[in-house]
Amino acid sequence: MKVILNNTVKIRDYNKIKVYCIKNITDYIKLFCYITLITSFMNATLRLTESGASTIYRLISPFIFLYICLKYMKQMKNAIVFFAVFVCYSLLASILYNHIDLSGYMFLLYLLVEFVIIKYLTITEKNFSKCFFSFLDINTLVVIIFGLIQYSIPYSMPHLPDRGHTITFYFWNENELSQAIACMAVIYLYRFFFLKKRKDGIKAAIIFIIIYVNDAKLSLLGLVLAFLLFIFYKALCNRQNKVRLSSWLFVALGLFFVFGVIVAIFMLKIEFHFRDYTISLNELVGGGLKAIFTLHPLKGFGSEIVRANAIIFGLKELSHSFFLGIGWQNSIYMLEKPQFFLGTAKSMHNITIQFLCEMGYFAIFCYAKLIMFGFRAIKHINSNRIIWLKIVFGISFILISSQSSGAILSNYFTWAVVIYVAFLKDFVSDRGR
Repeated sequence: MKVILNNTVKIRDYNKIKVYCIKNITDYIKLFCYITLITSFMNATLRLTESGASTIYRLISPFIFLYICLKYMKQMKNAIVFFAVFVCYSLLASILYNHIDLSGYMFLLYLLVEFVIIKYLTITEKNFSKCFFSFLDINTLVVIIFGLIQYSIPYSMPHLPDRGHTITFYFWNENELSQAIACMAVIYLYRFFFLKKRKDGIKAAIIFIIIYVNDAKLSLLGLVLAFLLFIFYKALCNRQNKVRLSSWLFVALGLFFVFGVIVAIFMLKIEFHFRDYTISLNELVGGGLKAIFTLHPLKGFGSEIVRANAIIFGLKELSHSFFLGIGWQNSIYMLEKPQFFLGTAKSMHNITIQFLCEMGYFAIFCYAKLIMFGFRAIKHINSNRIIWLKIVFGISFILISSQSSGAILSNYFTWAVVIYVAFLKDFVSDRGR
């Protein structure tokens, strides 16, 4: 193909150069969607005042949300209905618990906005899996690069606290950053093992180091678990060996893997060295698991003790509510009560258990649907590796998300990765990366 510039210069093979060209209103909307998502990722620092209500994302996102909902109401109906049922159920539980926190629903509303934006991109992007991964990948690389610069030359972004010699970049603290990039690292590990993407393996290794530097133990543990689960799958379902496993055999082997993890936690002396201290795997999660199963709170104020006690208190209140739940965000109110005082924490630090304690039967229904999806998906585990990515991501997310406090609800980077994995269908067409 020939292209003449200034009537003198000829350029051949111009078709090899990819240029993104805005052709219609849909392209403008998509561009605005990506910009809006970037402002959501930087929600902690991109604000006009110290107030969270003045963040750029919360100011501009309602406009794109209304546009998408009005034009694509049929496609967005399920999400909006789910949100409405969630709010109604939560209000009922909150009334019975004698406390309603309306501000908590605003966090949920902006998560709905993010979901709607990404859902819109699944409709309008010709290759959503590839395009949105590229978007997340670029944002992760920016976080890694500027995070490493921050570690070498300490600085803090506007409206953010100085967290000392840790890596936070545009996140509120090091735990929020570690959680977000740990979620991306799970995808990188998948691409490294099954798509032979060596660069993604390097990115996962760098993320591992950053999380270690940030002392985000649970995010690190979640990443290690994802690594082991990918190796487990690769060893059993290596396509070159033409090995095909029945769903029941796969479940049996999975239970054997779980048994191995339990033995590693409670019987083997596995130690981790962080900064200026050493902690064993049993101390990190073993003691907390024992306390949770017996519902006997631990004594002390260490981070692992606080997290375990928060779960125990939440489960006790869930039981007292006859498993109806205590209402959305009421776990924060619960932990303000003298009998549930934690000392060093004001939230449960575990969004999966928090959701269960606050939403009761509603949460149980949602978790049951996810578990049923997992069991049904195992039937296709030999032919569709994306299913295994989703299962591994879900399991590791339980640990990764436990690193964060209640601020996880405004960690939109993390939720963008979660929503992406939920919508993900295939990486096969992603040949160029």
